[in-house]
Parts: sequence; structure tokens; C-alpha cells
Amino acid sequence: MIPGDFRVPKISPKILLISGLGTLITLVILIIAVLFIGSAWWTQPLFGFDEGPDQPIAFKHSPHVKDLGMKCTYCHRFGTEGAAAAAIPPVEFCMSCHRVVGDDNKEIKKIRDAYSGGKPTLTKCYLQ
Repeated sequence: MIPGDFRVPKISPKILLISGLGTLITLVILIIAVLFIGSAWWTQPLFGFDEGPDQPIAFKHSPHVKDLGMKCTYCHRFGTEGAAAAAIPPVEFCMSCHRVVGDDNKEIKKIRDAYSGGKPTLTKCYLQ
């Protein structure tokens, strides 16, 4: 036999419970963090996606893209390939068609008013 004291102190159940709960809470936090980071990296984020200030013009893509068959690059000439979001076109791009189209639409009237007033764009900054 090997000489020495082989008595191991017994760990109290309270300490075992606290360390077990701490480990469980740490694992849950790590799993949630991995899910949030993974969803933001490979898919749409869980919170805050596509949120921003209300824009001055209620623009709808469907009349332009679906009904008229316009390509995205007609208006969004920069930032459409490989980007998360396309650049918003200036008012002059809108006016290339809407000088003669859409007389009865109040949103197009806003574009025309901005164009005649010399405003380059009608969007609100997301960083304000």
C-alpha cells in the first residue's frame, strides 16, 4: 500500500448545486450568443432587420418590378450586386419617368415637388 492520507473531502450538495446551475446558465448564454451571431452572419438578424425611420414617400417596388418588368439596376445603378442593400436613387432618376407618368398619385406629387425644390433625395438618414 502507498503511504499517505487518501481521505478526500466531501463536497457539500449546496456547492454542487450552485456550480451545476452556473454551468447550465453559462451554456445557455453561450448557445443564445451563437444563435444570434450565426443568424446575423448567415441569415437575417433576429431583431432590427429592415427597420428604419418612416420615409417621406411610400414607395412600392411591385408596380415597377412586377407590373412593368423594370430591372433593379435601372434605378439602383450602384450597390445592387453583392450588397446587403441597394443605394437609394436620387430624385432625378425618378423624374426620368415621372415627369409624364403618375399625375394622379400623391406620392409622385411629392417627388415632383422635391425635384422642383432642388432636393437631391427624399430619404431620411438611418443614423439620425
